[in-house]
Amino acid sequence: MRIFKSTLLAFLAIFVLGSMFCLQGAEARPHITFHVEHVKLMAPGRAAVIGYFDNTGDRTAYAKSIQYDLTVTRPSGGVIYQNSSLHNNTNVKVAPHQKVRHTFQIRDSHIPKYTQRYHWHIGNVRTHWHTNK
Repeated sequence: MRIFKSTLLAFLAIFVLGSMFCLQGAEARPHITFHVEHVKLMAPGRAAVIGYFDNTGDRTAYAKSIQYDLTVTRPSGGVIYQNSSLHNNTNVKVAPHQKVRHTFQIRDSHIPKYTQRYHWHIGNVRTHWHTNK
């Protein structure tokens, strides 16, 4: 009888703890990421990063800021422009399972005038979001 009570008590403890973890995982949460589609060198000192925010979560949220590393190179090699960017106060509202297009403007005196073909790479993209504006 003692073994039965111990086993039953252990089973109930595992069941209660397991239920608590399952309930935490079921909480509605947003998950917003920024996907870059194109980088455009517009003029000396100006570039645009074109893409969209994607919310794969199940709650509406606001993209507050984005951080990324941008590298633009010639097809033959050689860096044209390289920079780490941080865009604060974005405040783009993204509903659950929706995509919202957005363009970030970069103003930097180191962006050259360049009219030939180029390759771009965006790395270390970090999107910060909140559920309240």
